[in-house]
Amino acid sequence: MSWSEFQAWMQYRAKHGPLHIQPHIEHAAALVAYVISGTVPRGKGQKSPDFMDFLPQRELTRVQEPEPIDLETAMATWR
Repeated sequence: MSWSEFQAWMQYRAKHGPLHIQPHIEHAAALVAYVISGTVPRGKGQKSPDFMDFLPQRELTRVQEPEPIDLETAMATWR
């Protein structure tokens, strides 16, 4: 794999999340639960849950890339 192809895949992953299927299945199940929760009768003034309430509590879909540092800072940090 060339360096440019690797960078393209990293940009794809940062935009769309990891390639494995588990987050996509969780997202679909959360969407179904969210739509069904809209049909539940509520009292006056009660708010329906947000979509994010149905997703697992973890960093979902985005890769957090560290900020780039210059060579001098890296060498000072690693010593």
